[in-house]
Amino acid sequence: MPLLPEQRSSQPRHEGLATPAIGLFRNGDIGVTTNGVAALLPRVLPFPHDGFGQDDEWVSANFTNATEIQSVGYQQWVDAQVGEGLTNGLYKLTVSLADDPPETTFLFVGDLSVAVTNAGEYVFLLEKGMDYDYGIIPLMTNVSYSAVDDVPQVQGAVRGGLRSSSGDATRAWTVDGGYGNSPQTEHALGRVWWLPFFFGSPDVSHMGPDNDTQTFTANFVDCRRLPAASYLWSASDGLTVHAPNAQTTQISVDSMPSWAQANVSVTATLGDHDLNSCLNGLTYGTNSTPQVHLTLNVPDAVLLNSNAVSTAKVVAAGWTFWSDAPTSGVVRVFCQSGAHKVRVTGLVGEWTIDDSHSVAAALEGLETSTALGDVVFRMEFFGGDATNALEKSTTIVQVDDVLLPSAPADGLVVLTNTPVAMLVDCEPQGAGALLTTIWHTRRLKADGTFEPWQLAAYAHSGASLTFTPAQGGIYQVRCFASVAAGGSDERFYVWELDEDCMIGQAKKGELKSIGVVSHVWQQTLRNCARDFLGSTAYLSTEALPAQYGFPAYPAGDIVFKCNIFVAHRIVQSGLPCPKTRGWFNSYPPLANDWANASYEIGDWVVLPSDGYPEPGYVVADPDPDTSGHMGILDFDGFGISAGMSNVNRHFDTDSSNMVRRKLEE
Repeated sequence: MPLLPEQRSSQPRHEGLATPAIGLFRNGDIGVTTNGVAALLPRVLPFPHDGFGQDDEWVSANFTNATEIQSVGYQQWVDAQVGEGLTNGLYKLTVSLADDPPETTFLFVGDLSVAVTNAGEYVFLLEKGMDYDYGIIPLMTNVSYSAVDDVPQVQGAVRGGLRSSSGDATRAWTVDGGYGNSPQTEHALGRVWWLPFFFGSPDVSHMGPDNDTQTFTANFVDCRRLPAASYLWSASDGLTVHAPNAQTTQISVDSMPSWAQANVSVTATLGDHDLNSCLNGLTYGTNSTPQVHLTLNVPDAVLLNSNAVSTAKVVAAGWTFWSDAPTSGVVRVFCQSGAHKVRVTGLVGEWTIDDSHSVAAALEGLETSTALGDVVFRMEFFGGDATNALEKSTTIVQVDDVLLPSAPADGLVVLTNTPVAMLVDCEPQGAGALLTTIWHTRRLKADGTFEPWQLAAYAHSGASLTFTPAQGGIYQVRCFASVAAGGSDERFYVWELDEDCMIGQAKKGELKSIGVVSHVWQQTLRNCARDFLGSTAYLSTEALPAQYGFPAYPAGDIVFKCNIFVAHRIVQSGLPCPKTRGWFNSYPPLANDWANASYEIGDWVVLPSDGYPEPGYVVADPDPDTSGHMGILDFDGFGISAGMSNVNRHFDTDSSNMVRRKLEE
C-alpha cells in the first residue's frame, strides 16, 4: 500500500502564476498537480506484481477464497490453517524485513510474490513435502526466515532439521523428517522445505518359527497428500525382502538359527531428499532369548601380606554383563574354589537382565599362612533356553618382606661397586614373576638421620634386583611391590630384623642396613671389632695385659676401657693409632679426645658435617663429666664398643653430638 507522498516544491512562488506541485511515492509513483489539476504517473516496475504488501488487493489476486480470508485478515487466516495440534501438512513461513527497502522490492516464495515497500513480516502458507524457492530482488540484508508448525510429536519424533532421527525406545522404528532451509543463513535467495514425518511399521521384536514372515509398511504422517516417493527396503543377511521398492512389503526369514540379530530399514526419496527409518532390536531364530555377554574383571593375582597388621586386604574387581536385547534371566558371581582365602564383597548376587550392567565389587584377601593356591571365580547366566558361563582364576601371592640372600647373620659389609642381590620374599614359588617392584635406598647422614629415599629402580619386572652402590655409606632398602591388578594391599616392604639383636640395640621390626665401605681397611677394622662381641676382656674392673704396643691395666682400679678397645682394634687391623696420653705419651687418646673435633689424632681426620658415615669409622660421644664413650661403626650405624658388662652393640650413634673420624686418604 503506498504511503503518503513526500511533497517537494522546486519552484518559487510568483504572484499571479500557477504553483506546480510534485509528489514522490515510495512505490515509485509520481503525483503532479498543476493549476489545481492532479495527475498520477504510475511507475513501471521491472517485475510482475499483484499489489503492494499483502493487502486485500494482493489476497484477491492470489486466492479463490479471498472473501473468506479478507473477513478474518490474511495473517490470522494463515495461523488458523496451520492450527495447533493439526496434522494437515501445512506450515507457516515468515519472512522478516528489519529495515524499509531502499526501493520497491520483489519478494517471492514459490509461486507467490509481493511487491514490498515497508519493513515488517510477510507470511506464506506452505505445504509439507514440497520444495519452495524464495528470494528478494534487489538483494538486501537484515532479512530472516522462520517456519512454524504446532503439530505435536509423532511416534516419539523430535522435530528439528532434516534427517534428525528420534532415537525411539528399543524395538521401535526411528522417525525422520522436519524443517530444512538451504542455505541455512541470511541469504536473499534459497530454498525451503518441511518434510512430513516418516517411519516404518509395525513394531516387531522377534521373528521365529511361528511368525517367520512379516508385512511392513512405510508411513507418512502430517502431509496434505501422499508424497510421490520412491522406496527402498533393506534387511540384513538371513532375511529376504520380497518387494524392496514398494511402500508395503513382506520380509521373511531364510533359515532359522538359534538366535540372531537383524536389521530392517526403509528409505523414502522425495525429490532431492531421503527419509530413513530403522527397526531397532529385531531378532530372529528358534530361541527368543538373546545371547548374554559376560565379562569377569578379576585380577590375575591378588597380593597378600603375611606380616601385615590388618586382617585383610582388598583388591578392586568387577564384572559386566549385557545382552543385545532385553531378556529375562539371572546372573550369579561366586567364588568356586579357594573361598577361604579370598571372598567377594560389594554388589554380589543375582540380577535380572533388562539392560547393560557394570557391577563394581571387591575381592577381600584374608591373611593366611597356609599353602597358597589359585582362587577360581565363576560367573553364570540362566534365562529362558540360554545359559552362559565364564570362569577365571586368580593367583594368591603372599609377600613377607625384602631379603638379601647373601647377607650373613651378623650384617653385610661390602666394598663399593660390589653387586648386592635383593629379593622380595613371596609365595608360591614362581609368583615373583607376577610382581612389579619399585626399589628405593637411603643413606645415613653425619647427624645421625637418614637422607630421603632415593629411587633405585622404577617399574621393575620381577621380585629381585641387583643393587650396586657406587659410594660408601650405611644404606637401607625398601621395595613397593604390586601386581597388575593393583589394590589397596600394596605397600612398601623393607629389609627388617626378624628378632631382637641379642648383643645390640636393634629390635625386631627395625630396618636392617647394608654397610658399604670405600676401603678395605674399614672392612678389616669392623670385622676385628665384631669378633670381640660378647667379650668381657675390657671390663672396667678387670686387669688388661699389655698388648698392641700399649701398657697393661691392673685389676681393681675402675678404668673405662672403651678407648683402649678401639686402640687395640686399630693396631690389630694394621692401622696407626697415636699415643697421646699418660707419662711419656704411652697411652691412647681418651674418648673425649676422639670426640673433640679440634683435637688432632695422627692421621685420623674428622668426618665433615655433610659427610656420610661408613662401617669401620671411629665414632665418639663427648661427655664433660666423664671420659666420654667411643666405638667402631658397624654395618648399620650402631657402634661396637666396650661397655659396662661386655663388648656389645649398645652404642647408639644417632646423636648429632657424635664425632666420626676416618683415616686421611
